[in-house]
Amino acid sequence: MAPTHTIPLLPGSRAIRAADPNILPTDPKTDQRGLPRRAADGSADIGAFQRTL
Repeated sequence: MAPTHTIPLLPGSRAIRAADPNILPTDPKTDQRGLPRRAADGSADIGAFQRTL
């Protein structure tokens, strides 16, 4: 499968670590690229791209 085009979140984006933790258990385990959806601290970004810091 070919990778899909993604647009990363910009530094300072309000979407970084802004996902609702009450919804996270039903979210996919990976982002659009197949990388883990959650950061090391358990938070997640809003959208199809998980920013790694």
